Amino acid sequence: MIPGERFAVVPNTPFVAGEIDDRGPLERAENVAAAAAEVRARDARELHRQQAWRDEAARALNALHEDEGTRPVNAAQLEAAEEARIAAMVPGEDGYDGGDDEDEDHGAAFGDAARTVDDGTLPTLRVFPHGVSRKRLEQAIKDLQLPVIIARQPDEADVAMTLRSEYRQKPPALREVEDRGLPIYVLKANTIAQMQASLASAQVTAGRPERPERGLFKNPPVEDGDRLDLNGSVGAGLDDNILLDLPGVSDPRVPAKSGSIATASGGVSYNTTNSRGRLNASASSAARYYPGQPIEHVTSHGASLSGVALLTDRTSIYGSQSATYQPFTFSLMFPTSFSPSYDPESLPLIEATNPNFDQAATRTKYLSFLTTAGVSREFSKRTTFSASYHLDRSDTAYGTEPFTSQGASAGFRFSLTRGLGLRAGYGYQQAEYTLGAEPFRYHNIDLGVDYSKALSFSRRTKLSFSTGSSAINDGSNTRFRAIGGAQLNHEIGRTWDATISYDRSFEFVSTLLQPILYDALTAGVGGLVNRRVRVQTSAQASIGSIGIGDSTAVDNDFDMYQGNATLSFALSRFLDLGATYSIYRYRFGADAVLPPNVERNVDRQSVSVYLSVWAPVYSRTRRTNATR
Repeated sequence: MIPGERFAVVPNTPFVAGEIDDRGPLERAENVAAAAAEVRARDARELHRQQAWRDEAARALNALHEDEGTRPVNAAQLEAAEEARIAAMVPGEDGYDGGDDEDEDHGAAFGDAARTVDDGTLPTLRVFPHGVSRKRLEQAIKDLQLPVIIARQPDEADVAMTLRSEYRQKPPALREVEDRGLPIYVLKANTIAQMQASLASAQVTAGRPERPERGLFKNPPVEDGDRLDLNGSVGAGLDDNILLDLPGVSDPRVPAKSGSIATASGGVSYNTTNSRGRLNASASSAARYYPGQPIEHVTSHGASLSGVALLTDRTSIYGSQSATYQPFTFSLMFPTSFSPSYDPESLPLIEATNPNFDQAATRTKYLSFLTTAGVSREFSKRTTFSASYHLDRSDTAYGTEPFTSQGASAGFRFSLTRGLGLRAGYGYQQAEYTLGAEPFRYHNIDLGVDYSKALSFSRRTKLSFSTGSSAINDGSNTRFRAIGGAQLNHEIGRTWDATISYDRSFEFVSTLLQPILYDALTAGVGGLVNRRVRVQTSAQASIGSIGIGDSTAVDNDFDMYQGNATLSFALSRFLDLGATYSIYRYRFGADAVLPPNVERNVDRQSVSVYLSVWAPVYSRTRRTNATR
């Protein structure tokens, strides 16, 4: 016997000591790999058992809260609908529909738009009661001193409240509430104490969900991740006033010259978003062709880079840089979308867009650059400081000297209530035109009111307005003017919107030699006929004068009108077929100085059909609970 041989262990043989036989996984397995697999399976069974226990405990707690009336009885269904809706929007996720699903989009779910405390005040909660005592509910609201309004109809409510007996019968009103995806709080008894418990829970957890985009052809926003998209469009139509640039003719714009047109455009956009900021980079190009004409095409190009960064929980900065090369237009004489206050969380990032060729004043193109930067600091829940700077530099149609406009502003906003605030600040802007003229100096005495809130009689109607005052000086004259804007928006049904807005202000327009003072009105109605068919209409009017002198002494007034109507049919999530009609008219006074070869009176109409495509090249969504 070799020394130590009696202590040797035969491979795959269990240790035996008397009647004790140790048959663990290593002894029972044929090899180490099989043993490791058995260990993993045993751990998995233990994790599954613990998860099942946690799920059972959660169901018991949820059932208890539902029985107490402090949790919606349909919360689970709403959460499942929201998970399915998100999965259908994200390529690569289980449940992604690829854009060919004929079913309606899922509505927003319980907790999707959680109610938060803004400006130190709670948002107004609209409760639709069914079968509960209205008098007791009013008393419960009064005792809690919460901003709660009793809604008359389900379409005006954020949440619903009913009794257990009513919920079991499922009357038509409650079925409508479920169809709208609203949380339903069920009370065991018609008592003030139960109502107060439900109201307190609903005020914190149950927000009114935002209406999701229900159209089939859509480009969903990047909530937290990266995405690279391509887009393009081709079309053809008729134009009754084609832009021409005939060689050897002093006035290249021939009135009432009609003919066929063809259009093409394309672009690329990259977006990245995380909890600390957003970044967008984009570029686009467009062309309009005039078959059979001496000059056959007009083109434009643009690129932009913009971003928002949260330095701290209370401090944010933003900036953008854009460049365009396009024909001279008067598009700046129509105001952009109204926004009563700066919010870094909702600030739209600038994307390169193509000009409306229907508004082209001349075929001659110009290069322009725009730089913006700003900072916002929240000192308290009610007080916010913001400052901004911009530089606009572009070619002009009058000479070799560029148009330059730059300015800065700073001020405070004091929130009185949710949606209502006071502004106090100052802004300065200087614009230098060509021909050696004295620069214009613009002073904005920013003392005014910001208001943005849903009207009390209907949560579907929202009113926003902003007021202020300003003064502009050309070196010899100073003109004061009250400025401001207002917007009224009404939601029609589940997918339609109607908007009307008014804007009164100064504007420096590089196409002209002096600033303009204008009053503008914009209106629009649009929505989905069904998931594939969308209708959108809009109309704009801008009336004002050029320069700051006495408008009665010289004829330098102008009026501009524009209307658009679009009917589109979604072939799939990525393809859209549509038709559009536009009408554009403007008139300038006899003394107004315009670029060379630009007519004072234009009346133009066009109709076209198009095919648009949106192609997501790359998409990556960050999980908020992912291991870093």
